Order: sequence, then structure tokens, then C-alpha cells
Amino acid sequence: MMIDTVRGVLRVRKWPKKRGPPRSELQRWWVDWFKQANRLAKYADPMSQARAIEMTKGSGLYPRDILLKAMRGRLYTWADQDGNKWYPMAGIQDISDTLDILAQFTGGVLTRAADRWRAPTPGDPGDVLTYQGAAAGAEWQPAASGGGFAGGALATATVDQTVTSGVLTAVDFDGEVYDTASLLDPATDKTAITIPAGWEWARLNGAVRWASNSTGFRLLRFDLNGAIFPGCATHRKKANTESEDSITSPVIPVSEGDVFKLMVYQTKGSNLDLFGDPARTYFACQKL
Repeated sequence: MMIDTVRGVLRVRKWPKKRGPPRSELQRWWVDWFKQANRLAKYADPMSQARAIEMTKGSGLYPRDILLKAMRGRLYTWADQDGNKWYPMAGIQDISDTLDILAQFTGGVLTRAADRWRAPTPGDPGDVLTYQGAAAGAEWQPAASGGGFAGGALATATVDQTVTSGVLTAVDFDGEVYDTASLLDPATDKTAITIPAGWEWARLNGAVRWASNSTGFRLLRFDLNGAIFPGCATHRKKANTESEDSITSPVIPVSEGDVFKLMVYQTKGSNLDLFGDPARTYFACQKL
């Protein structure tokens, strides 16, 4: 039995039957929203709580009812003790519906084009969003290609070079396949690749072709400003009749003015030639 008094009148009523579980998806959504809103109402700022108490005096409503109504409003907010702002779902949904005018597909993003905000043409799974400059909006591109080749240089050797046994030697490169940023200057130094301004990361590749000989060992590595460095890709092997060798560095940090060289070392006991073969003796640097 339920017994209470309303406006001085005693009421005796049968206890209501327990409600069953929500039947529809919409009803379940509203029940869940009501539970969450009740919890959230406990964390409303003191000013909102005081105002809700004042508004419900003598009305038959609870202060909580006012706070729940406010949450179903559009742009009612409050800030918690950590400085976080809380917004009603209705306002969030309104803004989301507005953004749907510009992009309605799942996973869509908005980027600022020259005239207004636009959605890029949908890409494929695994694509990356790539900046196209101030005059155009960003575009989706395959991750493998990124923004395309960022620049670098590829030098080759066309003339044989004699390497003295037991002497660490920088390889000479007199040919050039490409050089997008003046990394090469064979008139000044045939052995060097010099990093220009604006570079932060790079990768090096190098290869040589030795004259055939099976005495001693052969070493190949990169030097930075005359010394080894983390990522110098040192490769040492026992000499054999195979005469080709190559190395690749990991991605390495670089600064303007850094000088890289491809170094070789051999212990035949006498001089040994490196062949001038552009397809097999080369030195490359790629900007990343």
C-alpha cells in the first residue's frame, strides 16, 4: 500500500506494479539517458543548483527536474572543478546535424579549403591525409606514397678508384643522376653529400663494386662530419670472389651543413680497386 498526503488530503493507494524492461530501442535509449542525466545532475555547479532550488519552491517539482530539463535544452553548460565544460546532448546533436550538411559519410573529416570548409574526396582504407599547400584543401593519398618524393641526390662513380690496404678511404663520385637541392658539389669535394637548410630527417644508401679478391676483409659504412654516428650502417665481411656490397641507413636526424661520406676499408695487404660502375657504385640521400 502507498499512503501519502496531498494538500491536506490523505491518500491510500495500491502499490504500482513493477514496470517490465523497456520494449523498444527508443524507450531503452530514454531510460539510459535518464539514468545518466540523474547522475550528472549531482555534479552541476552550485549556482545552477541554487537556481534550480529557487525555481521549484512550491511547484511540486524537484530541483533535479529543472536540471534535467536544462540538459535537454540546446546550449546550457556548466564547468566542473577541473575546468571541463559539460554540454547537453541536444546541443551536440544539433551541431552534428549541421556538420552533416558538409560530410555525411562515416569516417569523414573536414578541412579548410580556400573558400570554405570542405570534405576531402573519400579515400581508401589505410590512406593518409596529406597537406597540399595554402591554396588547396588536404587530400587522402596512399600511405606508401605519402606526399611523393621529397627530394635528395644520387651520385655515381664512373672512374675506377684505388684503395690502399689498411686505410679508411672516402669513395669518390664524379657522376650525378639527380640532385634536387644542391647536395652534391663534385668540383669541391667528390666524396661528400652536404645537407641543405630545411632538412630534419633523411635516409642514406650506398653501394660499391670491388675488384675480385679473397684476401682479408672488406668494410663499408657512412661517416657524418668525419666520424661514425648512430645509424652509420657499418658492414664488415670476409673477402671472397663476390665483389659487390651495399648498405642502407635507418631514418636519421640531420641538420644544415652536415656532411656525409661513404667510407671503405680493405685488408688485402696491397692496393685494391673500386670499379667505376654507375649501376653498382653509388651514393644516395633522400629527404624524409
